[in-house]
Amino acid sequence: MKGLKEDPSDLKKNKEAADELLEELGVSSAPERCVLIIEDDKTALKLLEKLVKKMKFRVHAFEDPIEALKEAKNYVVELLFLDIKLPNINGLEFLNRLRKIQKKQDFPVVVVTGYTQKEMVTEILRHDVKGLLAKPLDLNRASHYLESFASKAKM
Repeated sequence: MKGLKEDPSDLKKNKEAADELLEELGVSSAPERCVLIIEDDKTALKLLEKLVKKMKFRVHAFEDPIEALKEAKNYVVELLFLDIKLPNINGLEFLNRLRKIQKKQDFPVVVVTGYTQKEMVTEILRHDVKGLLAKPLDLNRASHYLESFASKAKM
């Protein structure tokens, strides 16, 4: 019809409603919500990945942080388990880059590290980190973080 204009706010509401319905039906057009694990220690990575899957959360796990950044536009992070000492890039630099890529930038971060010196912990906490998981891993504590922060990433 000539003279009628579509209201952009109505279009946005309709798209959001359609995306929600598609997601409920399992045919989501939106990027998948997941728990992201960045850990170069294979044992720690497998333990965390196994725990996340056991608790029925979607997971993407990477040993290589650069590969994770290349894939980051394909999913929405609901919780990030992040090692600090990584190959090619440190964990905090990875976090800064990931936040620039993600549309949802306020995801909770749990740092996984063997570094527990006061100076290092202070530096980590400056990056809006929600938790610290010291190595060797305490899987009960990791479970707590999953239950607290990753509710939307359920399968």
